[in-house]
Amino acid sequence: MEGSLDVTDQTPQPTFEIVVLGSGGGPLETDCAGYLVKAIGQRWEDGILGLEGGSGLGALSTLFYSQSPDTMFPDITFPTDYNTPLLQASYVFSFVSGYLITHAHLDHVQSLIMLTGSAPPRPNLIAPNYPSVSQPLPPLCPIVYGTTGTLEKLSTAYTGEIWPELVSWVGERSEDRKTETPNKRRKANQSNRSTKSKFSKSDTRPPRSKHSSASLVLSP
Repeated sequence: MEGSLDVTDQTPQPTFEIVVLGSGGGPLETDCAGYLVKAIGQRWEDGILGLEGGSGLGALSTLFYSQSPDTMFPDITFPTDYNTPLLQASYVFSFVSGYLITHAHLDHVQSLIMLTGSAPPRPNLIAPNYPSVSQPLPPLCPIVYGTTGTLEKLSTAYTGEIWPELVSWVGERSEDRKTETPNKRRKANQSNRSTKSKFSKSDTRPPRSKHSSASLVLSP
């Protein structure tokens, strides 16, 4: 019809591809909030964003027992050496370059915390069809994005009492915190309980300085 509007090409196109690892809030560890996200047109190997970190490597490994990795990730060519659900899940997670966390409840961060320091190494893919893997590359040091309040709460898990001190902050805090470690600050608090401490007794957060030994970087 003359003057009619052709809407056949106005269908919204997808922007992201998302794999749901879990969407619950417990008590099952494999069904907590956790999603893997990439942009349409990009490969998973180009970098994966973890949206929440409640369910992670273990949940994906469990899913691979009931669903084919080739079905869930049809554009990934798994190296032949990665022939079990755990190894295949580890391969996928080796490309996670960052996380976006909405809040620090355990059902949103437990997998992220436990994976810190144990991130799977990135395979050194030496052929187009990935027939084998040799000399794995160092794991990525993921950046965790969130509000300052969320990351402050998350950082309390990395004081050495709940989980090892494996995080640092992007950017810097005040000058007197640049080189102080959480353990040093706790010792200072304990030895100065009768006087006003330089740092708050409740302040056990990792310093906002980036150091090479960190396995995770917090970015408010």
